[in-house]
Amino acid sequence: MRRLRRFGILAALLAAALAAGCPKAKTGPAEAPPANAVSLKYQFPKGRILKYHTKSETHMSFTIPFLPEPQQVKNVTDMNTVEEVLQEPLQGFALIEQRIEGYRFILYQANKVIFDSARPDDYPNQPQFEGLLRLRGMKIRYQMSVSGEIRATEGFDSLGEAIGPVNISQVFQSAQPTFPTKPISPGESWQSSREIALSPSKGVSGAITISDKAKLVEVRREGNSQRAVIELVRNVSIDLESLTTPNKRNSKALIKGKGELVSTIIFDIERGVIIQSDGRLKISTATAALKQPNLNQLSIDIEGIIGNTLIEQ
Repeated sequence: MRRLRRFGILAALLAAALAAGCPKAKTGPAEAPPANAVSLKYQFPKGRILKYHTKSETHMSFTIPFLPEPQQVKNVTDMNTVEEVLQEPLQGFALIEQRIEGYRFILYQANKVIFDSARPDDYPNQPQFEGLLRLRGMKIRYQMSVSGEIRATEGFDSLGEAIGPVNISQVFQSAQPTFPTKPISPGESWQSSREIALSPSKGVSGAITISDKAKLVEVRREGNSQRAVIELVRNVSIDLESLTTPNKRNSKALIKGKGELVSTIIFDIERGVIIQSDGRLKISTATAALKQPNLNQLSIDIEGIIGNTLIEQ
C-alpha cells in the first residue's frame, strides 16, 4: 500500500503536467492578417480580481506484481483560486498574485475514503499528503505576458519536499494557454514543446517532455463578448530514472510512460480572460528495476476529467 500511495503522488503530479496549458508558441514571420483574423491577448488592468473554480476527478489503476487484480484509486479535487493584477505590464510582463482560497482533496480506494484533506486528523498514517495540505491558503506571485508566458514565480517553497519530485514551479509556468503573437484565423493552429526537469536531489532524474498543438476552432459572438473556442491537444512523454525504489534502498528503477490531454478552452477576446476550460486526460506509466528492465514492478493507468470555470469577476 505504501508503494501504491508513493507512486500515486508522482502520478498525480504527472496529471498536473498534462492539465497545464500550452507553453510558448512558435510563430512564423509577420504577415498581413486575413480579414477574419483575431488577436488573442491576455489583458491586465491593475486591481482586477478574477475567481476561478477548478474541479477534477481521476481514476487510477495500479498493477502490482504478486497481486491478482489491479488496485483501483479515485482522486477528487475541488479548488477555488483568486487572481489579482498587482501591476500592469512593465517591459512586457504584468505582476499577478494568485491565492488558493478553498481546496479539498479526497482519495478513495474500493469506494472507501482513505484520505480527506478537510479532515486530515482522521488519517494520521498518511504523512505523504502533508504537502497537499499546504496548498490551502497558499499565495504565489508571478509575471505574465499578454501572450501567456509565465516567469519569475514565487511562493512554491512553502510546499516543501512532500509535494514530490516534480518541480512544481516549472509545471505552473505552463499553467496558462499561450497564444501566437500574430493574429490568427479560425482553422489555424500552432505548436510548441518543452521539458520539465526533475531534481536528482529528490530521488528522481530525467525529464517530462510536453508537446502541444492548439487550434482556433471558431470565433463566436455571445452578447457583447467575442469569444474564441480553442482546442488543445497535449502529449506528454515520461522518461525517468528513480534513484531508489520503495522496497529496496540504493537500487534504481526506470519510469517510462505517455499521456494525452484533449481540452476545449473558451477565451473572451475583449476582456482577455479565460472563461472556461474542460479536458479529458489519459496517462500510462510503467516502472521496472534497472537490472531487469523487461520486468514491470508497477504500472499505472490514469483517466480523468478536469474543468476550470470563471465564477466571479
